[in-house]
Amino acid sequence: MKPLDIISEKTYFALTDKFIPGHFGHNAIWLGTKDQLQEIGMWNHPAIRPYQAQIKAGKSLIEVDRSGSHLKSLEVFMNVDEIAVLRVDRLMTNSHQLERTYDILLAQMGKIFDFNFDVETTDTLVCSELIYQSFEDIHWPTEPYVGRTTISPDNVASLAL
Repeated sequence: MKPLDIISEKTYFALTDKFIPGHFGHNAIWLGTKDQLQEIGMWNHPAIRPYQAQIKAGKSLIEVDRSGSHLKSLEVFMNVDEIAVLRVDRLMTNSHQLERTYDILLAQMGKIFDFNFDVETTDTLVCSELIYQSFEDIHWPTEPYVGRTTISPDNVASLAL
């Protein structure tokens, strides 16, 4: 994987996947390893510095689950049945947009889970809202649901099609 790749996953044995509409049940973002971040000139960026120790320890993936937004190792994350990796290539050719995406993405660290699944709130998140907030220049498909606007893991994956 490359920095800022979006991962959509399906876990048939997870109870939450039975309640989330569509095929995919979860999204995460690959931050990159130390070597990858050095290669793209982001390792010493102010947004990355607070997380360098965790990244060196193998936690190069950011996700949101019921415990909130946090870093996780790929090995722990990969207890899944299926994955799809989505890449936004143009970020690697625009250093300003690359830095902006990391700034926004890592500003989401420590936020609590959005039990209302409302994409328009910014103080709470679900996994697909992490993608929606971080890649601000992409027009993500959303859906109305019980008086609020939501985005599902399938909405994220649908842009690849």
